[in-house]
Amino acid sequence: MADKAGWDLQFGYGRPNVAKAMQAISTGDIPPTAFIDSPDWFNYEDPSTTPRVRVAGRIDASRSSGYSWKLEAGLGGEPSDADFTQVASGSGSAPREGDLGQVDLARIAAESAKARFSLSERKELESTERYTVTLRLRVTDAQGRVGEDRRAFFARDDESLMAGFPKRIGPGGEGQAVLADLTGSGRLDIIFGDTDGRVHAIDPVSGRERTGFPVKTESTKVQRAHEGVAPGNEPIVTNVAVGDLAGTGALKIVGTTTTGRTYIWGERGRRRSGWPKTLDTGVVPAPIPRPDLEKTRKPARGARVGYGHHRRRSPASGSGQPDRELRARLRRPHRRDTSRVSLR
Repeated sequence: MADKAGWDLQFGYGRPNVAKAMQAISTGDIPPTAFIDSPDWFNYEDPSTTPRVRVAGRIDASRSSGYSWKLEAGLGGEPSDADFTQVASGSGSAPREGDLGQVDLARIAAESAKARFSLSERKELESTERYTVTLRLRVTDAQGRVGEDRRAFFARDDESLMAGFPKRIGPGGEGQAVLADLTGSGRLDIIFGDTDGRVHAIDPVSGRERTGFPVKTESTKVQRAHEGVAPGNEPIVTNVAVGDLAGTGALKIVGTTTTGRTYIWGERGRRRSGWPKTLDTGVVPAPIPRPDLEKTRKPARGARVGYGHHRRRSPASGSGQPDRELRARLRRPHRRDTSRVSLR
């Protein structure tokens, strides 16, 4: 990607020049504030049902006698200046908060929203941002200082989408969904965990959560609490598993959080009594056979084989001949740990 002045898709506005920023603060040479509050980042808008998208934000030029502002929209993740279309504009002196204008998707994205998806053919990945609409809010104060903010959302008219989808979950980092008929309805529910510590079970027809869902993990235990900062619940970043654990035909959901604790929930979201459990005690892989020599690390600390140079010279000490005693001890089987933890 060629270097260019201003904003770009890979590096944003680039690294801040801290020295210039501190100098501007010390002299009061601070640009106005431009901030877009809505729509949400990467929100999905269907032009056939939502032809106009409301844009709200905040403008403040308290260090100047006045300002002018301009809201623009352009197709793609990195529109050039010529690609932006003005949506609204204005001027004032007092801070402004609320509606800034409406993006006419029929005008901005009518053709691109109906285009069929296709794979990119160039290294610029031209189809990746095919349905992206970029908003740009620029505020210029009386001294000519400029504040800028951007936000992107998607505009797509897709007739294959089922009602109620796409569905905004909230946090990111969800694991891959499991498709399973939890309640015997004949429909495959969409089951997954998220980084807020919730497990969802979504009806594919209505798009709503199944009765009893979402369920939550325990609150995150922190080393030090900070006022005003909620630690949330234990995150689930890996895929959950769904299966008949007891052989009764009733499906259960099993999920493990970043703390290493494993949870089990029933088809109605009820957590199994006695869970979660930390399964690192007594559940270990069979140890790798290793010689009981001076430099050998113990199984609890990891499997690493050392050379026994205290009796014979070994390859490690430069003899070029393998240590026969070492080979003999490597063949000697270690006692296996047969302990198990039952999920029943």
